[in-house]
Amino acid sequence: TPQQISEFYSDYPRIHQESDLSGKCIDAIIANLTGQSVCDVGCGTGYLLNQINSTGTFESLVGVDFSKHAEWESLNTIEFLEHNILNLPFENKQFDAVVSTHTLEHILDIRAAVEELRRICKEKLIIVVPRERESIWSFNPHFHYFPYEHSFLKHLLPLPDQWQIKRIGRDYLYIENK
Repeated sequence: TPQQISEFYSDYPRIHQESDLSGKCIDAIIANLTGQSVCDVGCGTGYLLNQINSTGTFESLVGVDFSKHAEWESLNTIEFLEHNILNLPFENKQFDAVVSTHTLEHILDIRAAVEELRRICKEKLIIVVPRERESIWSFNPHFHYFPYEHSFLKHLLPLPDQWQIKRIGRDYLYIENK
């Protein structure tokens, strides 16, 4: 259940201290953002939003995660909400850019989650998933694994007219233009 998943992750120790994202991936995300408002769905501690905030480019930054994080308190220029990705409390096309990194592999219904991300996105949707194979020795408690581009892209069908996917280190960076 969503409650059981939330309890599991709140007790699960962090594997990475600041972020699962590499510096190159963070730079690519920031370089591809558009508009004045950004929502990071599955924001965790808010690390990526803080990096985006440091550019001084955006008027509105909102982070959403299914569980609250202590780090949110110190990031007082960013709005944080505790909420489920499958039913986001936002208007259609409320944000110029929507970002979701290292989140979808933890979601049972990826298609429903992507529909919600697309619904709240006005201009640009950026998704990052880890490029990895399923393994009984994995350190990550994932429901889904994406060893190939098509193993991720099949969850996004139908694809829009303008999209791209790039391999950056151990991640796939997917960008969709509205």
